Amino acid sequence: VEHDYPMGSLDNIDINKPNELETYAKRIEDVAAGRTYTFHVTPKIDGSSIALTYENGVLVRAVTRGNGLVGQDITAKVHHFKNVPTRLPDNMTITVRGEAVMHRDDFAEYLTIAELDGVQNPRNIGNGIIVRKDCCGAGLITFYAFNALLPDFRYTKVMEMYSILNRIGFVTPPSVVCNDLLDVQAEIR
Repeated sequence: VEHDYPMGSLDNIDINKPNELETYAKRIEDVAAGRTYTFHVTPKIDGSSIALTYENGVLVRAVTRGNGLVGQDITAKVHHFKNVPTRLPDNMTITVRGEAVMHRDDFAEYLTIAELDGVQNPRNIGNGIIVRKDCCGAGLITFYAFNALLPDFRYTKVMEMYSILNRIGFVTPPSVVCNDLLDVQAEIR
């Protein structure tokens, strides 16, 4: 399925690489060109990126990231995921992007049910469940929304967009707003 909006990769910072955070902050400072800004810090959630499309408040399509332009249709399966509303409280047309993951406790449950030995990675099992043709195990996948694309609406702050997502029924990742690089470094520690 072709994405309505191209789905790029998220930028993230590897704090174990020297100066990567400072280089990122310098890029932001250059782009801001003297305007005030804040940093939005959230843990990296490593699963499978999904785009959910709602028309008039009803979930009509769920697509994996794929190559960013085309992904796999998983609409039937996503109805079983945790934190995915099938109907929104407002009759809005919106695309919600997020990360679908398998938590460690759900992974342990899956290993017991599936009687698998030697499997150590919930990310690989979770991603396998997401792209399976059947819905087996789909109830063990949790969705965290991190972006909202609304026609004719631009948010100015990530927390404003998270507020919209929470209001319409989505769970967003834990996050903190930091005013400067020192706050970011303290939050990371």
